[in-house]
Amino acid sequence: MIPANAGRAIKGNSGRNLQTQLKRRRRRGSPMQAYDALPQGLRQWLAPACLPWSPASALKIWDQAGGSANPMAAILRLDAIERSMLRQDALIWDTPGKQSSADPAA
Repeated sequence: MIPANAGRAIKGNSGRNLQTQLKRRRRRGSPMQAYDALPQGLRQWLAPACLPWSPASALKIWDQAGGSANPMAAILRLDAIERSMLRQDALIWDTPGKQSSADPAA
């Protein structure tokens, strides 16, 4: 049985998870095939990532950081970029007067 309010926004939360200042892009091709083709270490990092990374952008950073030769350096670089993006977008998600959850060290 489908609930009566299926497909409707819950009052007060209308579109909240779609509000962001980060740039959106359309992707071509099969994202699952691109994901499956990634190196194992990068896939393991992406699985619990906070942001919805595209396989192409994650692989670009992985390669630039020397992921095939030094996976730990690439993971640290990806972590730093993700933290930076979360800080940029924190104003949308955090309520005024509350400590930012995007950067626990703050």
